[in-house]
Order: sequence, then structure tokens, then C-alpha cells
Amino acid sequence: MGAGPQRSSMVVLKLLTLAPLVLLFVALGYAATLLAAIINVFFIRIFVPALRLPQARDILLQFYSGPRCLTQSRGFKNFPWWISLWGGMGKNQRLIRTCGRLTAWTISLVYGKSAS
Repeated sequence: MGAGPQRSSMVVLKLLTLAPLVLLFVALGYAATLLAAIINVFFIRIFVPALRLPQARDILLQFYSGPRCLTQSRGFKNFPWWISLWGGMGKNQRLIRTCGRLTAWTISLVYGKSAS
């Protein structure tokens, strides 16, 4: 018999190698979603300069208050709250609230302090 590692230890080693990569991509997906919530405000401010504060606030925050804007019509809605990357924000209430708060904060930063 060879002196190589056992099959079970190789499976554990593969899982220990693969788990951080999966967590990294999940974290990158969350970071991209949060960054998109901030960048949306800047894009609206730059590309639609005629849009003023009350209308901009209503338009930008509707994405995080109207459930039909968040859920896709296809599957992937039954994942836990921490894996909603494949179906958009879906039912991930934590991510929706965080993106809404980030958007409101960015609106007050970009449009002025009277946005609250």
C-alpha cells in the first residue's frame, strides 16, 4: 500500500480549501449590493440633474420599500437570509434595510442635510 493520505482526510482538506472561497464570493456579492445602493444615488444626481430632492428620495427609496421591485419571478426565494445572491435581494430583509439606510444616508450627503 502507498503512504499517501487517507481519502477522508483529503475530503476534509478540500472542504477547508473550498469553504473560504465560497465565503469570499458571498462577501463580494454583499459588498457589491451595498456599493450599488450608494452608487445609484450618485448616478441619479449626475445623469438626471433636474431631479430635485423630494422626487429623487421617493424614486431611490422605492426600490427598498416595494417588494415587487426586489423579488424576481423565478425561483431561489427559499434560501436562508444569508444566501440571497442568486435571486437578487429577494426576502433578505436585513440586506434590504441596510441598503435602504445606505441610500437614505447617501441622499442626505449628496442632496444636502434637508433630506431626512
